[in-house]
Amino acid sequence: MKRLIFTLTPKTAFASPLQGDTLFGQCCWAILHLYDKDKLTQLLNNYTDDKPFMVLSDALPQDFIARPTLPARYLGFKTTDTKDRKQQKNKKWFPLSVLAKPLNEWTNAAQDDDEMVKTFLSESEKKENKKLHYLISDEPQDHNSLNRLTGTTGKGDGFAPFQRQTFWYHPQVKLTLIVEFDESPDFSADQLLEVLTWVGEVGYGKEASCGLGKFGVSLDDAVRPELVEGHPQANAWLTLAACAPQ
Repeated sequence: MKRLIFTLTPKTAFASPLQGDTLFGQCCWAILHLYDKDKLTQLLNNYTDDKPFMVLSDALPQDFIARPTLPARYLGFKTTDTKDRKQQKNKKWFPLSVLAKPLNEWTNAAQDDDEMVKTFLSESEKKENKKLHYLISDEPQDHNSLNRLTGTTGKGDGFAPFQRQTFWYHPQVKLTLIVEFDESPDFSADQLLEVLTWVGEVGYGKEASCGLGKFGVSLDDAVRPELVEGHPQANAWLTLAACAPQ
């Protein structure tokens, strides 16, 4: 399979995290919409033979990977101090450079949201406004239940407002999507780019019909050795999305 790396640029707020499994499902709907049912069926048929046509990662901040969900002792985080342990728990991002190092050397490179976002900011921005140092900003969005027959909130107890939690990515943060792709004459990298672009324009996840979940997409041309070669003495895999390894 071929490894493709896409850059996603968030354009609106989101109501669903950009997870690989959910994005895969929406890509399937996009293939159905842009092409036809036969095309989608043909691509999915190989899954029964353990030959998926693509596997998607979660969308991760550019040049970073998420901290593995391993007990801290396996990553070299060793402390008995409660306050220090909490700080270590917040250090959930590793720069891609750690992929070329043994696991026990990753500790010193770990960064929290604030430290990671600072890598995207200019020196003046780092000093001017500490409020800029966030990866995700949560905001509640007000909703109300509607009667689909009458198109109104109803009478008496029919008025039932509620809130849905939405979030914005930092305006300067770009996201990386890694795709293991089985390119063929039936489905090319350009067609996958078209599919992802359609999802980004229509909207991803919950509340897409309300304008949420929109993003821009570009296919990276540069070769990223750290995302291809791996560590020569590695004895385990690092998964970048929810999966069920066989």
